[in-house]
Amino acid sequence: WQPGMMVPDTHRLDVPEGLEAGAYRLVTGMYPTVLLNRRLPALTANGETLGDAVTIGWLKVPQRQAAAAEAMPVNATLGEVFDLTSADVQQGADGLVTVRLVWAAQVERPALDATVFVHVVDANNQIIAQQDSRPWGGQYPTFIWGAGEAVLTEARLDVQGAALGELRVLAGMYVLPETRPLEAVQDGETAADGRVVIYEGGGQP
Repeated sequence: WQPGMMVPDTHRLDVPEGLEAGAYRLVTGMYPTVLLNRRLPALTANGETLGDAVTIGWLKVPQRQAAAAEAMPVNATLGEVFDLTSADVQQGADGLVTVRLVWAAQVERPALDATVFVHVVDANNQIIAQQDSRPWGGQYPTFIWGAGEAVLTEARLDVQGAALGELRVLAGMYVLPETRPLEAVQDGETAADGRVVIYEGGGQP
């Protein structure tokens, strides 16, 4: 090879059958043939070290099922990018509340890596339980979602012995490093604090 030469290099990879749904990085690197256990360092154009491999893209294995069995429709849009289309809120015999949300992106592979939050509040609008997590613990990030693809997220919350009927459940999104929620519109109205109401028990707005 000569300096500056562009050298095409094609590879075909088989995706293992039964691979779990989620995002997988495609990386590449090099090593001298005689030193199989020593990869060459990877650098940026500015000479910054990237390690021994470079991310060249992302592979998505789609979710196989997104519908929540007893989901109720939700009409909300967050950040003018994500639609929250339905929610299923159930309290188990152990007292934990399980919240299943179905989302859809309005665009192909949004340029946002959003975190989903779920808040459970009491009659005084005080948060008694919350969970913040990137979808599937980061394994199904928003930046791989397809336009219109239904994506299911789930949260399990300890409501400290309270009955679900006495509570309200709200959800939203933010994008780190900011923790300010994305603007949310529900049923045509701006949602307070970027929080969409997905279950209304005995709490007060």
